[in-house]
Amino acid sequence: LLAGQPLFMWMLKTLQSVDVIDKIVINTDARSIINKFDLKDMTKVIIKDRPKEICGDLVSMNKIIDNDLNDFQSDLYLMTHTTNPFLKSETITSFWPEP
Repeated sequence: LLAGQPLFMWMLKTLQSVDVIDKIVINTDARSIINKFDLKDMTKVIIKDRPKEICGDLVSMNKIIDNDLNDFQSDLYLMTHTTNPFLKSETITSFWPEP
């Protein structure tokens, strides 16, 4: 917890506030934890249950990213972890390419 909120909620609020982001995919094996929090106002959030074959502490993050790339088509992707609670929306948009 950081100031009474789990790290992932800080990240979700930041990502939700970025206009150029259409979808926020949470690839997780911990849906039961996420379900404890009210995400009804997080209209961009998609919770994706991680397949068992890519669960565990020793699984390469590249395999998890590949799993998402196969399921969600886009021109641009932004990947971040919940351990970035101080990432600001301005930082994200400052690196976003012009339309």
